[in-house]
Amino acid sequence: MQKNLFLIIFFFFCLDSASGQSLDSIRQIAWDGAYQKARELCQKRNDYPSNTDLVFLTGQTFYWEKNYSKARATLLEVLNKNPTHHEAITAISSVFLATEEFAKTIDYASRGLELNPDNETLLYNRAYAYASNGLLKEARTDISHLLRVSPNNKKAIELKESLENFKIPGAIRVMQSLQWFNDPYERRFYTTTVEAPIGDHNLKLIPRLSFGSLGSGDTTFTGSQAGLDFYPLLGTSSYLYVNYAYSESDVFPSHRSALEWFHTLSKGWEVSSGGRYLYWDDHLFFFTLSASRYLGKWYPGIRLFFSPEPESSIAATASVRRYLKDPNSYIHFYAGYGTNPDRTERQFELSETLNTKRISTGAYAILKIGGPIYGRIKGEYSMDEYSSGKWRNVFLAQIGLEYKF
Repeated sequence: MQKNLFLIIFFFFCLDSASGQSLDSIRQIAWDGAYQKARELCQKRNDYPSNTDLVFLTGQTFYWEKNYSKARATLLEVLNKNPTHHEAITAISSVFLATEEFAKTIDYASRGLELNPDNETLLYNRAYAYASNGLLKEARTDISHLLRVSPNNKKAIELKESLENFKIPGAIRVMQSLQWFNDPYERRFYTTTVEAPIGDHNLKLIPRLSFGSLGSGDTTFTGSQAGLDFYPLLGTSSYLYVNYAYSESDVFPSHRSALEWFHTLSKGWEVSSGGRYLYWDDHLFFFTLSASRYLGKWYPGIRLFFSPEPESSIAATASVRRYLKDPNSYIHFYAGYGTNPDRTERQFELSETLNTKRISTGAYAILKIGGPIYGRIKGEYSMDEYSSGKWRNVFLAQIGLEYKF
């Protein structure tokens, strides 16, 4: 009896020695950070590499060590043997995300989400990759799904806050403006602007065409300006605003260009810095800084412009936006000092002087009419010192339609 018991114990000892350490115990060793030892124990087992779980664990330790080339090769070996190995699909999507191969990240994350639609890692990986490739709508959809699954997911919350700051225009717009004053003479300035976005993958282009008619007494000047805006994304927390516009008329600058870098910070903050250039008879340069913050339905912000020459001047605008029930509808209030070079309907004033004392306040609203159609209405009042000690009232009104994508 004792001899038989000894033989049984010896048999299981030999079996355990042949099969090596258990997979669960090797996993624990890997989780404790002993990656090389875990790989050695995997490879000592007699079912390596036929056991894809062992090969997967080997690849995962390479990923944890940030040895992405070996992690990729090992995990792809797993998927060649077992294309539905869910853990390997999740890990390989993380590898491609780490190496910024976003198209492959999206591909593997999508495969994994077909097997497990609520996988948090895959939802985050695909959302981040979508955002990095400029697919903001798809990224927001995945983040919303992830936050329904895991409302306190810190990385998802941070990415959501970052994406909320990307308010890149995405609408066909037609706008008609009228600015007028009566002192010391009567003047009317009509502008009509049409714009439409092109593209959505990491680079958005917005061609714009403006028509202007400046009338004073019996004299009227007309002209047009053609421009193009670029909004290239720089990852998930930064993007650029680039603009160039050209005109052969007197009512718009001959050349207008802009370059500005926007960067999102934590807790809804966004900051930017850049410059503007306009040319009539003189070269006008402006440096600009801005800061804004998303606070739920509220969006306050401030922007400063400084022109060092030919006449040193400062312009500033403070604003607050209130979003309505529809996420694309809002009311925007603002007050400012000086002339804002970004305002198409007021650029003509910069051809006269930069040092006009001007105090302005106004508001505009974007309101849903039905489906993707939105209406735009704007009103502004300003006081201009057109001569020393002499002020005039200036009014501006604007209406428009938008078709949002």
